[in-house]
Amino acid sequence: FRSGWKKDTELSHLILEDPLPGGFRPTDSSLPGEDYNPYTTEIRDDRIIGYYRTVWEDHLDFDYLLRAEVPGTFRALPSRLWSMYGDWRLLGPQMKLQVVP
Repeated sequence: FRSGWKKDTELSHLILEDPLPGGFRPTDSSLPGEDYNPYTTEIRDDRIIGYYRTVWEDHLDFDYLLRAEVPGTFRALPSRLWSMYGDWRLLGPQMKLQVVP
């Protein structure tokens, strides 16, 4: 699964929150480990959160693997990006996912 944002200014201290769609769960092997990653990840029951200290590139990617547990059609709520110290928020699109057996 990939969430991403394009930026045109210097950004720092960001939070990217990605709600998990029903019927899915993240795989632990997809999360950042000992290697260098530009973000720290936290898993909660209903979402995955990425904390970014500084974004050097002109875009922001947040990648992880999901495992489908139940067949069916599911909706993923929009991703949200905001600054810890700013007064702005961005909201991504809602997605529809279909899992077939």
